[in-house]
This record gives sequence, structure tokens and C-alpha cells, in this order.
Amino acid sequence: MLRAHEWTLVSVRAGVVGLFLGALLGSVAMAGPFEDAGSAHVRGDYASEFKLLAPLAAAGNPDAQYNLGVLYNKGLGVPKNYTAALQWYRKAVSQGNALARLSLGVMYATGQGVRQDYLQARVWFILAVEGIPESDATHHATAVDYRDRVAAHLSAAQIAEAKKRSREWRPD
Repeated sequence: MLRAHEWTLVSVRAGVVGLFLGALLGSVAMAGPFEDAGSAHVRGDYASEFKLLAPLAAAGNPDAQYNLGVLYNKGLGVPKNYTAALQWYRKAVSQGNALARLSLGVMYATGQGVRQDYLQARVWFILAVEGIPESDATHHATAVDYRDRVAAHLSAAQIAEAKKRSREWRPD
């Protein structure tokens, strides 16, 4: 059984900051709650980040949903809560957030908030590789690495099953 520290994301923090920086660059002229949450994250003011993201996530913003998942998963500004992290990651995934796919894969690989399931982890890692653009080199490489590492825990038949499930997967 792999432990969580063996599957740390290269930098969840970098992913969160990257999402915020991307949003900032995409709307330089307009600052809003999402950008303010990014600033709070950079300052380490996770409680303020949470307060700013929560209404956005509840309104359906997939990036805010992913970032709430990160806050709950890491216990930043809120008590660590894997169940809540899973809930927000799943909502973000259902709207196409590929970093949330990567995070779900890690949770299944480590058994955080779910029964450890390497096959399901591989499915999420395959979907993350497909969804994270190569231009996001750090996260794409992480998804490839994790997809390949989890294969060591699966039979050839299970690897084929994971590939089949990933081809059949559709957002909710």
C-alpha cells in the first residue's frame, strides 16, 4: 500500500498559483473574487482564500471547485477533510477540470477518503494526461509519471481495463 507522502503532487501549490495566474493573465483589466483568492493564496491567507472561493464554487466555477478541493485536501484555511475534497474535485471534474482528475487519481492511489484502488487511480491519471495540455509541463509530466507508476501495481488485464474505462468515461 502506498502512503500519501509517496504520491505528493509535484506542487499542488504551484497548480493553484498557476490557475490563479492564468486567470489573472486572462483578465488583466478586471480583478475579482477569483483573482483576490489567488492573491490570498500567495500570501498564505488560506482562510480568506476559502471565503472568496466558496461562493464561486457553489455557483459552479470549476477552477474554484478544484481549489476548494485542494484547501480541504491539504487542510489550508479549513480543517483537513478528504470527503469534502473529493466532493469538490468531483464537481470540478464533471466540468472538465483536468487538475482535479490528477488529484482524484492521487486520492485513489493513496486511499485518502476512498478505498485505495490502483485501477481507478490509473483511470484518473490517464484522463489527467489527456486533459492537461503539454504546455503545462509540470502537471502533464506529473500525470504521466503517476499513470506509469501506478501500473506497477496492476496486472496487464487491469491496465487494459483502466484504458477501456478511461475511453468510456463521460463527465456527469
